[in-house]
Amino acid sequence: MKTHPRTRIALFQVIPFSLICFLLTVSVLPQENPPYRNPKLPLEQRIADLLSRMTLEEKIAQITSAMSGQ
Repeated sequence: MKTHPRTRIALFQVIPFSLICFLLTVSVLPQENPPYRNPKLPLEQRIADLLSRMTLEEKIAQITSAMSGQ
């Protein structure tokens, strides 16, 4: 099956760009687990860490979904 020359050029431009974007995203991500995901830490410390990371909207959503039984 023949491909159009412009299609070939577009693919050679899109694939490297996508790869660069992926590598940049991966390199920016934190490499360590946050304290709230560490099962070796005390529960109180894990809860405090998680709550400090949550926005007010996220906290309200957690409370309202627990009250509604979802």
